[in-house]
Amino acid sequence: MTIEIKINGVDRTNDVVLDSIAKSDTLNNQKDELKFQVLKYGDVGFEPEIGQDVKFYVDNELEFGGVIVSVEKTINAGIVVQNISCSDYTYLLDRQLVLKKYQNKTVKQIIDDIVANYCDGFTTNNVNCDIELDEVVFNRVVPSEAIDQLAQIVNYSWYVDYEKDIHFFEYNNNPAPFLITDTNGNYLEGTLKITNDLSQLRNKVTIRGDEERGEERSEQYVADGNQLVFPLANKFAEMPTVMVNSVVKNVGVDYLTPEDDADCFWNYNEKYIRFKDTTKPSAGQIVKITGIPLFPVIVNAADGVSVAQYGVFEFFKEDKSLKSRAEALKFAKAQLESYKNGIIEGEFSTDKSGLRSGQVITINSELFGVNEGFLIQSVNMTVQSPNKAVWNVKLATMRTIGIIKVLQDLIKFREYRTFDPDNLLSLIEFQDLARATDSLTIPSATTSPPYYWWPNSGTGTNPPIKWNYWTWSA
Repeated sequence: MTIEIKINGVDRTNDVVLDSIAKSDTLNNQKDELKFQVLKYGDVGFEPEIGQDVKFYVDNELEFGGVIVSVEKTINAGIVVQNISCSDYTYLLDRQLVLKKYQNKTVKQIIDDIVANYCDGFTTNNVNCDIELDEVVFNRVVPSEAIDQLAQIVNYSWYVDYEKDIHFFEYNNNPAPFLITDTNGNYLEGTLKITNDLSQLRNKVTIRGDEERGEERSEQYVADGNQLVFPLANKFAEMPTVMVNSVVKNVGVDYLTPEDDADCFWNYNEKYIRFKDTTKPSAGQIVKITGIPLFPVIVNAADGVSVAQYGVFEFFKEDKSLKSRAEALKFAKAQLESYKNGIIEGEFSTDKSGLRSGQVITINSELFGVNEGFLIQSVNMTVQSPNKAVWNVKLATMRTIGIIKVLQDLIKFREYRTFDPDNLLSLIEFQDLARATDSLTIPSATTSPPYYWWPNSGTGTNPPIKWNYWTWSA
């Protein structure tokens, strides 16, 4: 195994304390970090500077690419110890703020545009998402935050690779370069651990969504001659029609419509129709209110096998993005499928390079009784000698991917909007300068009025004498 570190394109491996090299790579779109030490003996040695480019190679394969963001110096027995901290290229991605609205664009089109306009030097060759969003607004956020918002909307993951290319992908569509078995030697002896965790067991799930439109219905009352307010059994999705003894009344919105502009007033949240004293129905008249009711979306699902084995473990979640009982039921079933037997976590160490957080690695082990895919949560690498590096890998079960897949399917049929408080107004200040000069020469003699008296008048100390400006004297 060969280790190499280049700073601003120059090989500085001999200046680096090799066993100080440590790299961390964590899921959830966090920046990868690389740390190492550089020693300087008096005036002899190399001094790294913040902002310099760093590339780290293992067996000629690029293991890290980024920039120096911190240099900490201490002195020990005359030796300057320089602790270097580096961030991956996401650090450079965020030099400008995104201020833009996108309508009816796919996620890939949006990311392509953000990178083209705000992220000089980056590419989008590995952005793969054709989900179209109705509308999304970014109000002065850094590009990584904008991309992260898109990832949350469609339940994808993303990262910037060590060549400044952006990867945007489904959680279950980024396979690791190798798998783990009992005999293939891809993990170090004694480091593989598998944990079955029942702390998140869920076998009876209740999901509450938003509100669903029902079929048109009417509510009917008999007026008593004094009643002004008629309560409604349901919220209506839109303005209902009101009739009194089959005569259609003019309906306004309570607290919004002026009193003189309507016969009665509808209150959406409080669920009532209010008449004025001058328009209230007479005793015995029939008040008929017709509209589209809204029903709360709430479903319950259970897994009988899991309940019989472990007892009841209930789970409740409210998600206003679920607009129908069909969507809520699909989501509830995905929760059950993912958590009815708890979750499995794992970890191992390897001396093989190439693993990154967000990849899916398969563990097929008869010894552990496991044959399934795991999502890599983090990869932490340390160099132990000039010829040896070890990667410590933490895993989470891929069972929860079923939930993610359901949300990905639902987002395709859902509008996404966000409030834009600033109206996306950009002010640009320009500097401008203008100069103008003018000069006027008055001749001391002329053949057209006004006329001047005596020679050289108007020059030197001889003032000009103009007609009707002077008077004669003796």
